[in-house]
Amino acid sequence: MRRDEADTREDGFTLVEMVVAIAVLAATVLAVSGVLESGLRSLAAAKARARANQIATEGIEDLQRFAFNNLGLCDAPSGTPPAGLETLVTLPNCPAAPAYENPCQPGVAGNVPKAEYPCVVNSVNYTVKRYVAWSDALQTTKRLAVFVEWTDLVGNHQVSQQSSLRAPDQAAITGLAPPTFTSQPTALGTESPLGLDGDRRLVSSSAIQLAATTSNLRIEATGSLSSAIPTHQPTDQLDIVVANFSAFPTYNGFPVTITGGGNSESFTVLAGAGTGNWLVQARGSTSLPSGSTVHFAGDRVYALLRTLAGNGSPQTSTVFLTSANGTNWSSEVTRDSHPTFTFGEGAQYVAFGIVRAADGKTSGAFAGNSLTFCPVVVGCSPLSQPEVTPALWPSTVALGSAGELVNDIDVEVTTKNATSADTVTLSFLTRSGTITVALQQKAGTTCPGPDTATTGVVCSWTGTVATTEGHSFSPGSQNFYFAAQQVLDTVNPLTIDKGSTGVAPPQAVTFG
Repeated sequence: MRRDEADTREDGFTLVEMVVAIAVLAATVLAVSGVLESGLRSLAAAKARARANQIATEGIEDLQRFAFNNLGLCDAPSGTPPAGLETLVTLPNCPAAPAYENPCQPGVAGNVPKAEYPCVVNSVNYTVKRYVAWSDALQTTKRLAVFVEWTDLVGNHQVSQQSSLRAPDQAAITGLAPPTFTSQPTALGTESPLGLDGDRRLVSSSAIQLAATTSNLRIEATGSLSSAIPTHQPTDQLDIVVANFSAFPTYNGFPVTITGGGNSESFTVLAGAGTGNWLVQARGSTSLPSGSTVHFAGDRVYALLRTLAGNGSPQTSTVFLTSANGTNWSSEVTRDSHPTFTFGEGAQYVAFGIVRAADGKTSGAFAGNSLTFCPVVVGCSPLSQPEVTPALWPSTVALGSAGELVNDIDVEVTTKNATSADTVTLSFLTRSGTITVALQQKAGTTCPGPDTATTGVVCSWTGTVATTEGHSFSPGSQNFYFAAQQVLDTVNPLTIDKGSTGVAPPQAVTFG
């Protein structure tokens, strides 16, 4: 009996043993489930982060597709900008209700980058903030940054991507206040019409007086080097000391030429403008002694006149204006000051331009009046001068947020007393200065050949200012200037091509 009772007790588990076993199993299951839950959360967080990086990539690639001049924002993301992104690039022509584009909504058309937008993927709510900021004082480079923020079971997260875009050319650099004409420049004749001699040069009593008033320009300046420059390498940055520095520009980025000891080299002033202690970047490798001459060529203001080349072809000649203070500019064209200038009879408009040495920034304007030229011996022949009549031009032109054209501009004019060998042009102003477009003979129409002697024949000419040309315009009204210029046919005296010029009245166009 005792052995049987003992055997009975060894056949199962006691209640205590069962409770302990269940407790151990429960602890194991809870531990495994915790590890599994943690792993699932980590996997979900990893997927969310991968998707956030993809969203950031899409956001910055979308910014990079914009042309440099069109890359900017109409508003700023919420909150305080991150360090280095405080100087935002604001588009100059933001409409009241911009057409925003959004990489998370690829089907929505727009031409202005959206600064902040939501993006929902796999039930995760992402917030995308995009910045376009200037990265240097001269504003030659734009810094692009995209920040993606989200919250999940793990907590708050953020990823970012950044890149930069440098101005493709000097004209695209907009950092310094742009040079401008503060009033309409003038081109006045000492008599009207201006007289031409038998060689088509101005007679001694006739002169063209050019004048312009500008802002944000500096004239030629000369100083001396107070410290020697040792031998160096191109692109090296060097500290130099300059005496008589007050005549030089007070903004950085302007070029100078230093000459001394039989050597000469060009440098760019990177820092210290307005003081005598400059940080310059070398363009060569020569050493220069103390006392070398430091020269700044100065900014340029010029006027464009239509003249005739030696072979009788129409050409544009440049006259540079001078100034004693960088504000008031003038020049005079006489037979003695410009002995090679020959003119055709008729009327022409005079275009003016500015080029700033520091950044290549330009500006343009037209004189408010036209000049008329006439031979003093035989007199003018209006019947042989080209006549220009605009037939098609827009009264209003739509602009994008950066001042770019929304649609192509198509123009058409008709002319009389012009042959297929002559030049017909359209001139207008952009933010980069004066632009002249050569018109072409209209397809399907005929125009007299260069040997014709028949006056009054009508020709049609057309041209297009395409969106792909990348012009940027300021909102507001300006004039379109249509002009024609004949070649000078010196072989056939009966031809109507006498080198004469003609203009149409300016045509007002509103941009916006």
